[in-house]
Amino acid sequence: MISVDTKAYILEGFIDFFCFYIIFLYLQNYTKQSSTFIKKIIVGLISIPLFFIIYATLSFNILFVFIPIYYVIFKKTHYDWFTLNNLLLSSLAVNISGLAASGISSFLFHTNFYDWKVILVTNTIEIFILFVLCIYIKRIDNSKLWNRNIQIFFAVVQIIFQIVLYFFTILAHRYGMFDTFISGVLIFVVIELLVMLGLFIYLNLRSRQRYESKLEKQQLDNLQTYTKQLEQSQLKLRKFRHDYKNILLSITELAKENDSEGLISYLSKMKLYSDSELQQNTDAYQDVQNIKDIHVKSLLLNKFFTMEQSQIHYHFECKSPINQINLDVIDIIRLLSILLDNAIEEAVESSDKVIDILFYKNDDNTTEITLTNTIAHPTTNINQLKKAGFSGKSNHSGLGLSIAEDLKQKYPNLFIHFSTNNYQFTTQIIIN
Repeated sequence: MISVDTKAYILEGFIDFFCFYIIFLYLQNYTKQSSTFIKKIIVGLISIPLFFIIYATLSFNILFVFIPIYYVIFKKTHYDWFTLNNLLLSSLAVNISGLAASGISSFLFHTNFYDWKVILVTNTIEIFILFVLCIYIKRIDNSKLWNRNIQIFFAVVQIIFQIVLYFFTILAHRYGMFDTFISGVLIFVVIELLVMLGLFIYLNLRSRQRYESKLEKQQLDNLQTYTKQLEQSQLKLRKFRHDYKNILLSITELAKENDSEGLISYLSKMKLYSDSELQQNTDAYQDVQNIKDIHVKSLLLNKFFTMEQSQIHYHFECKSPINQINLDVIDIIRLLSILLDNAIEEAVESSDKVIDILFYKNDDNTTEITLTNTIAHPTTNINQLKKAGFSGKSNHSGLGLSIAEDLKQKYPNLFIHFSTNNYQFTTQIIIN
């Protein structure tokens, strides 16, 4: 039977609770938002008295109590699976690292009494393991958790895993066979982690395949739309060419009669007729040919069509060829799609309804993308818009700018800057 010094036991529990909370804030990206992070630390400090009360009265893992409490406090939407998964993952990381650290301490000290010395060594090992786990977890592309079905799946898997792990640990302590059980428990943990990793890789590949299939279908639809627009433009051009001769004859007759007022009036009408018959967005479709990546080109064509349908005045400029953008094709498509969708949503609600898009390739192979759109209401707190789940619109997930922020962390060569000026919102992207 393992005996533990009471004060040392309380210290160990408090360190577990503290690590759990800090890891959760880290996974939620609160640590990079100073104003928000301070508020969350205050919530953590307020939780300390509750921790001691629960710890003194309950015999099971108190992190299971704080998971629903913090979920209610920190959730951003009605069903916030992202926050729930981060809470479960934080608890799982603490439990696994604590179990591994206890096994190492048991091997080092060969004692059934956990005094201050053993507890301090165990906690030091645990914090080190947690540090390594956090670095590894942050490097995983957690964008796969944005899919609601996958979020629910991982939440269920984590809950089952933690329940089984908890009962393993309880049995080991209750029957005083921790040293005997520890090897089996650790083997179980490794097997479960491998199963979770395998499922994650499988879902990752499946999600990527579905996304690539969706891109190909969208690409085909966009090219069909582009072809129809070219056909319509060709028909209008042929019609205009037919009318052009009659227009020239009318101008010639007015010039012969020295009717300057009639000539000026006729030329004004001719300009209006030309603008209505010839698309003003011809330059945009011409410049898009300089985008050599077929997926990006297809996305832009699709968004141009959406802007035209929404009666948005847009301007696209790309004067030099861009053969390659140094990001994974799926991530660049997701990034541009999110930002363009946000720009369209905001521009439609604004009075001017204007979107300007600029692609530029520098001599050092750096790609610059600038997206400017009009907005209905001036925005000053851009940091608020970057939070996952925040949105000024009803029935909206609010993941737009937060996804862009997560991609910044994934790619060190990606720079994204948001700015506002009165009724304009500008996004600047630099890809080295």
